[in-house]
Amino acid sequence: MGKKQLRYAAGALCLVLAAAVAVVSVPFDTAAAQGAPLAAKETSWTHAINQLPELTRVIHNRHVIALADAKTALQADVRTADALFESSKGKATDESRRLLAVERNRASSLVVVSDDEKAPLVAQEQLAAVAEVVTGEVAAWEAAEAARIAEEARIAEEARVAAEAAAAQAAAASHSTGRKASTAATAAAAGQTPQQYLEGIASSYGGSISWTGTPCGRAASGCYQGGSTLYISTSLYGSWSTAKGRGRNVVLHEASHLIIQNKCGTVLLGGARFENVTDAYSVLLGGAGSGYGYNDNDMALASAALGGQCLEG
Repeated sequence: MGKKQLRYAAGALCLVLAAAVAVVSVPFDTAAAQGAPLAAKETSWTHAINQLPELTRVIHNRHVIALADAKTALQADVRTADALFESSKGKATDESRRLLAVERNRASSLVVVSDDEKAPLVAQEQLAAVAEVVTGEVAAWEAAEAARIAEEARIAEEARVAAEAAAAQAAAASHSTGRKASTAATAAAAGQTPQQYLEGIASSYGGSISWTGTPCGRAASGCYQGGSTLYISTSLYGSWSTAKGRGRNVVLHEASHLIIQNKCGTVLLGGARFENVTDAYSVLLGGAGSGYGYNDNDMALASAALGGQCLEG
């Protein structure tokens, strides 16, 4: 007989003996007291031995049922841990997932080999503890990921709004260019001189022209020294083709100095590249630049200034 069977038998024998002692201690019933014959009773030891197989079977069946219930519950937790291990990849730490796998494997082995109905309960507690850690890490990762996605969406929305604003400014500048070109054609048709045409452009931006052969004492086509006066070379109104080409671009460049000065309090927007930024600004006003040229950063500073923001280069 194996150890397990011996345990069942010992437990059953104890129960039977306890029952036998109880039977012996029961007082005679009223029939016996009145002299009626009593039924023959087995001795307590004989009764215990006769009942032992049946009680052993009952105890064994209860153990089997309890063990099966415990293993069924533990197997369900193992399946849950399997799913958590897969879904937590890249979200929980490698160490936490490793511990989860260890406890999952231990529990799975108990389902197969354990004969102790208490062992699955202990395994369930250990598996639940590591699963709780992994679940918490997954929740933290998902919260951080949701915040990251929301921040990217916010930045993208800001970029979209800025792009729409820039497009609107460009459209306004293009419309202004077309309007000024139309004004030039109208001025020519109305008998205006090229000189008057260029003065009209300066006036539309709040400036006036001082005509000179050497603007600011230099061999230049134009210059700006503050205030509302633009110093422009007399060579730029010699003909309509010159006035509407080079003349118009120079006047717009010097007018851009005036506008930037008024908006930003300085003409030195862009630092050492302030002339390049000013050329970019004149392009936004509809000109073609006066020859300084500009890069993307110059244009970004000019676009910001056009919108009322004076950024540092």
